[in-house]
Order: sequence, then C-alpha cells, then structure tokens
Amino acid sequence: MPSKNVNCWTSMVCGYVNCGRLTEARQFFERSTVRDVVLLPAMINGYVLFNRFDKAVELFQEMLIQRVKPDKFVLVSLLTGCAKLGALEQGKWIHGYLRENGIVVDTVVGTALIEMYAKCGCVEKALEIFLWVRERDTAFWTSVISGLVINGETSKALELFSEMKQTDEKPDNITFVAVLSACNHWGLVEEGRKVFESMSKVYQMEP
Repeated sequence: MPSKNVNCWTSMVCGYVNCGRLTEARQFFERSTVRDVVLLPAMINGYVLFNRFDKAVELFQEMLIQRVKPDKFVLVSLLTGCAKLGALEQGKWIHGYLRENGIVVDTVVGTALIEMYAKCGCVEKALEIFLWVRERDTAFWTSVISGLVINGETSKALELFSEMKQTDEKPDNITFVAVLSACNHWGLVEEGRKVFESMSKVYQMEP
C-alpha cells in the first residue's frame, strides 16, 4: 500500500496484539506518523492485556504530552491494569484525572473503579463509587458483590445481592459464583442451596 493512514497502522497493531506479539505490534506503532485516540489505546490495551503495565503507563504519559485526550475506554483499560497489579496509587491518580477532566463515571467507568479499589483492599472507596453511580447494570452490581467477597465482607455482599434481585438487572454466572463463595465463607449451606437452585428455577440459567 503506497498510502497508509492511521486506521491501517491501527489494524496492524491490533492484529499483532491479538496474537500476543507485542514486539511486532510496537514496531508498527512506532512506524505510524500519526498517533491518535484510536492508535494509542490499541497499543495501551495490548500492554494491559499481557500485564505490561509499566509500558501502558509510559504510553499514557506520552499520550498526555502529545495532548491526545484519552477517552474513557483508555482509562478503564489502565484501571484494569491497576486492579491486576494492586497498584493503588496509580489507580487513585487515574480516578483523580477522571474528576479533574469532567469524565462521567458511568457504569463502565464505575465498574472499573470498583474493581480497582476492591482488589487493592479499599472496600469503603469501592462502596462509595457504588453509591455514587445511579444507573447500574449486571456487571456493575457483580463488581461490587465480588469485591466485597474477596475482602471478606460476605454479609454486605449477600445484602447487596438481595437488593439486586429487586431491580430489573438479572445476575449472571459471575454474580452467582461470587454469591456462592460468600455462602461458602459463612457456612450458609441452605442459603447457598437456594441460590444455586434459583439459577435454573428463577433465572433459567444452566449451572
């Protein structure tokens, strides 16, 4: 191709990232003369996906220097990396960036923030995010329930599961795994049995 635009370069970067070949992906990334809000996230997401969080942050800083404004999906990707590594300070910085730049904390961003704070052991902060966001989908509910369980707050997790059942959002497989884990931790055999049976009887889900 004699003429290659940023979409061509992004396609190549994504292709190599999807194959786990980050070195080649970075080579194509470096050859692009334009780095926009599509190409930069593609490379950042690749680094996060394969646990190269140091490289992801490095590129994010480059993004800010070049005055390329990141969208919420870049920030969600970085928050996912923080959650994986337990990088609380970096996660707090990204949360601060969200606030300072007026980026709305919707269910997507809220879910990422809850997971980051929960996996870093900041349960109260995770609950604060949960209470702040009013529109909640299944992933959002599941993130806070799972976060409470991994931090030993099983009673609160079961309380929120009961609250979730009163909404229009239906629990999924991941929600049930979290709730059953909570029952396990508390030795709630009968409660766990009822939850398990409700999967098929109430929600028509095959366990």
